[in-house]
Amino acid sequence: MGKTLLRDKQTPLWNTTVLVIGWLAGLLIATVVYLQVEPLQQLERLSYDFFLRYRSPPLDQPKDILLIDIDESSLAQYGQWPWPRYLLARMLARVNHGNPQVVGMDIIFGEHDRAALANVQQSLEKSHNVKLMLSNLPDEIVHTDLALGKELRKSPSYLGAMFLFGEDSVKNDVSVAPGLGVVVLQPSHVADLFTTASGLVAPVPLLLEAARGVGFVNVLPDTDGVLRRVPLLLRYKQELYPSLALRMACEALGENMVLVEQNMLGETSLQLGAFSLPLDEQGYFLVPFTGNGTTHETIKAKDILNGAVAPLVFTDKIVLVGSSANGLLDTHATPMDWSLPGVEVHAATIAAILHNDTIAEPGWIKSAQALFAFLAVISAVIVGLRFSTLGAASILPIGFITIPLCSFLLFVFVHVFVAPTTVLIIFVSTFILVALVRFRSEELAEQRRERDLIAARDCAIVALASLTETRDTETGGHVLRTQHYIQALAQHLAVHGPQEYRLAPQEIEMLVKSSPLHDVGKVGVRDSVLLKPGRLTEEEFEEMKMHTIYGNTALVKAEIASGIPHSASFLKTAQEISLTHHERWDGSGYPNGLEGKEIPLSGRLMAVADVYDALISKRVYKSAMSHAEAAKIIRNCAHTHFDPVIVQAFKALEHVFQDIARQFADNDAGASQPDSSNEIST
Repeated sequence: MGKTLLRDKQTPLWNTTVLVIGWLAGLLIATVVYLQVEPLQQLERLSYDFFLRYRSPPLDQPKDILLIDIDESSLAQYGQWPWPRYLLARMLARVNHGNPQVVGMDIIFGEHDRAALANVQQSLEKSHNVKLMLSNLPDEIVHTDLALGKELRKSPSYLGAMFLFGEDSVKNDVSVAPGLGVVVLQPSHVADLFTTASGLVAPVPLLLEAARGVGFVNVLPDTDGVLRRVPLLLRYKQELYPSLALRMACEALGENMVLVEQNMLGETSLQLGAFSLPLDEQGYFLVPFTGNGTTHETIKAKDILNGAVAPLVFTDKIVLVGSSANGLLDTHATPMDWSLPGVEVHAATIAAILHNDTIAEPGWIKSAQALFAFLAVISAVIVGLRFSTLGAASILPIGFITIPLCSFLLFVFVHVFVAPTTVLIIFVSTFILVALVRFRSEELAEQRRERDLIAARDCAIVALASLTETRDTETGGHVLRTQHYIQALAQHLAVHGPQEYRLAPQEIEMLVKSSPLHDVGKVGVRDSVLLKPGRLTEEEFEEMKMHTIYGNTALVKAEIASGIPHSASFLKTAQEISLTHHERWDGSGYPNGLEGKEIPLSGRLMAVADVYDALISKRVYKSAMSHAEAAKIIRNCAHTHFDPVIVQAFKALEHVFQDIARQFADNDAGASQPDSSNEIST
């Protein structure tokens, strides 16, 4: 890895602490993932639905499944449900003429046909003592169950049954044989995998005996209401019963026995001839739905009853009879369709079995996901510790793409579903959390560095100011007083002054801390001039004026050497003050004769503070003025020496200036000449 991707090493204590926290967090998250809490399960279901929608369906999908739909138009023509069973018998007779491979009725005939005239006669005779004469009527109308049973015997037909669950389940006492040999291999407890029913709604005995067998039609959606998997086997009275779809698939394949086995990894499968159907931990089969709405060839029941369908249509077909009518409430939400008829669910299950189009979700997936979640946390922590921001930013999208891509490839080519969503969210969330922690730690480190730089800056200012004092015996009281004067003026103007005078707090801080450097250029003035105990000659005064140039030049060189941009450098303010604090509002000042607002605000503020302090301070060549005298001079010099706006601020702060002068008064009575230009005659 290049230097641009690897980050500087943190302290060993920091690395160890973060790694320990990462391990503990990884173990906690892995435990939550293994327990499959409901929110995580919902995320995994959403990823399963996404994969299912965007995978390519098998090219050679079986074309021999045919649905007979008792739809709304059929009900409109032949009456509401339930139909008299002679109608179903008539329809089944026409199907039988085509010699179908197998017929499945997604209808539960749990009671005798109430529309049969024999049953109507019995009811009338019992309740009203009225006896109907039925001798001249067709048997299929009088005994409709017999008519349907007759047609069931002519075809390889299977009827639907419904298992019930719960202690209060209502059940009939019809004895139903499993109808399918089920061999459970070792370990023997695999039989306990399947859900146990407490009741059964089976076809009436007459129809049950006439049909080739029964299969349950139960389906169970996930907790979000979406149907993704179906049971193929359920337990009832210590026997394993097949679903209608499994029973019809066995008939189509010529198989009458299935094997249930579980390997060393805990993977359970149902062996059906050459096919192996993977089951999940509850013994359910994931149905790979292949499209929206009806995906199999469908014929309306009314068209068969009206004779509009040729018998050859049913030849060698797997025929399923069911209903898509909304009133019968036999529709289910699936990953591909929010309202799929139950008969379509059975057809999709049969198609998956016959095509061996299966999706496995073995039991070890939970352990694998927990391990992946743990590794995701640790990986994110290590990346956050070891790599720079650029390196981490390049690794994050790799993981973001690789995790779901590998999961999708496993789903499409290996037919194993390993949910990527949980691991992906954990990886990204941990990555972001580590990045935030790292960003905060670096922010704190940057703040410490900034404080160190500020301290170094302040130290440099004090050192430069102290260097000036080694050449000028003026006491440090002047520096402290002018700092406080200029601070008071700037803060007052920030609230009460015009907009252009309102400095930001950080600008005021920079101004105050830079003010001690206003006379730093005096180190370049000869001692004979700087320390002269009296008024300066004209030539000496011209040399004294040069201290503004000397100070500015020195500070500019310091700024260049520091490499700090001029706009961000604290030396910028110091340069302004050192160069312009002797400029005057009327343009009579030095060194450049600037006028009015050509003079930087910092220089104008310093001029008032410096002159006031010079007036109230004792010098070897003069006595100290009183505050009243000095204040009068400052007020009288507005528009000439000083900025009138700043003089107005001074008027409002006279008592503050007086308090500052008392607080930081010089103890030493003697003082050298600071600069003749600081005097203003009245």
